[in-house]
Amino acid sequence: ERATEGRARTRDRDGTGSPRDASNPALRRLAEIGADADSSLDEKIQRVLDLGRERLDTDGAFLSLIDEEARTLEFSHTSGTDDLLPPGTVAPMDETYCRETIEGDGVLAVTNATDAGWVGHPAYERWELETYVGAPVTVGGTLEGTLAFVDPEPRDHPFTDDERAFVELASRWIGYELERERRQRELRATSDRLSAVVEASPAAIVALDRDDRVTVWNPAAERIFGWSADEVLGEPFPLALPEDDDHPELFQRALDGETVTAVETQRRTKAGDLVDVSLSIAPYRDADGTIVGTMGAIEDITDRKEAERRLRDRERRLARYKDYTDDVLDAIDDVFYVIDEAGGFQRWNEALLAVTGYADAEIEDMNAWDVFPESHRDRMREAIARVFGGPGSRRIEAPIRTNDGEEISYEFVASTVENPDGATELVGVGRDVTDRKRRQTELERTTNLLEQAQKLARVGGWEYDVDNDEL
Repeated sequence: ERATEGRARTRDRDGTGSPRDASNPALRRLAEIGADADSSLDEKIQRVLDLGRERLDTDGAFLSLIDEEARTLEFSHTSGTDDLLPPGTVAPMDETYCRETIEGDGVLAVTNATDAGWVGHPAYERWELETYVGAPVTVGGTLEGTLAFVDPEPRDHPFTDDERAFVELASRWIGYELERERRQRELRATSDRLSAVVEASPAAIVALDRDDRVTVWNPAAERIFGWSADEVLGEPFPLALPEDDDHPELFQRALDGETVTAVETQRRTKAGDLVDVSLSIAPYRDADGTIVGTMGAIEDITDRKEAERRLRDRERRLARYKDYTDDVLDAIDDVFYVIDEAGGFQRWNEALLAVTGYADAEIEDMNAWDVFPESHRDRMREAIARVFGGPGSRRIEAPIRTNDGEEISYEFVASTVENPDGATELVGVGRDVTDRKRRQTELERTTNLLEQAQKLARVGGWEYDVDNDEL
């Protein structure tokens, strides 16, 4: 037979791919190693390498792992090759026999590398191994490395089908165990992250089984409700209310597969107090997708509820105060108004509506100067700008033009204030000065008549200021 036996999938006499001799002691020992729950994976791999050396009568054995990016192999586990290949050795892939195994399919066996023409190959030049039998190690469908058994001396007989079968089964077992360990490591990492989130969560995290018994109770649950984890784990859900309790309904909805979010309700504390909470609950499933319980997040919203209550009270007080001030302003005969810097009316009293004849909706769409005759509007725009432009109050007289075209004499006094939003607004009061102007006109007419009479009668007149005692 050729010194290089080539690659072959191990077949039994029926061509099924199973080992021909199921009672092979080495295979039984391989199964025992896999079933050992007390040993770590590293220990199990080491025992498989030792078993393979014994079964195949080779000087050494190793498990190599591929680094595709670097095109290297790391010999993670070794047996009997510490001088040549101590654990952790890294070698370029091109300088290993394993490259031929990786690029091939199935078990690669070499019993006499010199006779097989390996002299001059980089792998032979570096390691000088005459015997090699190896198989690829696949993890989750991905080629991850090789399992190999080696010897610096040539072998005087070929590897049997049973020996090939052992190498292939051992490589498959290692691949399976590596995949399982990887999944367990990922599961532990996920579990650790979840545990960290649960432990650090400011909301109470509570899990219940299908019998409504507590299986998870985080520190926030203890802080909010008073029970420690030791008091509630394995016990019935303690937060249910004695009456008007919505827990059974929400619990059953989650068990039926529904996710319920942001339900505002109350829950009972260990001290018997009621706490306002926001509750979200979802079904909890096992690895098979079967609902085995519920997981809930319970947020203490007592402070928020109290803040909302205070806000509602404040809004009611403000509404009452606004109604009161509106009543006061509406009781004033003078016109009251508030306008913004663009000239739009922001607030007004009933007197403005009564005087102008406009409705609220019409005033809301008007600018302040629109209530004056066209001939006065530029002057009123300038007056409003002066009020916004400087401190103090301003006074001006101008006629209001009503909705039916009548003009009424008014005197306006205005100044600026800052509203609650920080914007500057003009607040003004307008008073009807029609009677005052009429009396002033009559006084001027009477004074003029008196002066004319004095001239006609050739008599003098005098005026005495009582307040100042002046003539």
